[in-house]
Amino acid sequence: MSSLLIFWISIGIGFLIIEMITVTFYGLAISMAAFLTGLYVWYFGLSEVNIMQWIIFAVVSFLSSYFFPKLLMPNIEEKAQWLDTYIWQTRKVKQVWEDFKVIFDGVEYLIDIDGVKSGTKVRLTSRKGSLFYGEIVN
Repeated sequence: MSSLLIFWISIGIGFLIIEMITVTFYGLAISMAAFLTGLYVWYFGLSEVNIMQWIIFAVVSFLSSYFFPKLLMPNIEEKAQWLDTYIWQTRKVKQVWEDFKVIFDGVEYLIDIDGVKSGTKVRLTSRKGSLFYGEIVN
């Protein structure tokens, strides 16, 4: 077994270990490219580095980095998190000094809706940071 083949196999094993730690599929892509390059080196009995090895490594790395995450990860729809879960909910407005607020889970959040008064029902349509925007509901 040539030292060049051992080099490519060790690169492949190293990136497999990195993949086990990170689970991003990019380590797997680079590992696959190193193993295929090692297969090329073994098949042709090469003992010196040539440009074809780097071309194989680069092309396989690029293609597998692009396709592995798409093939191996299921299509996961994004779910609303944190404050986004309150969007499209209807609440009564509470006036605190000059500010208008709505209450979610015991926490008061500012709203910015034109023409709103205390006690008015509003539907929240969007947010920026913790400031909610919305519309008045009849």
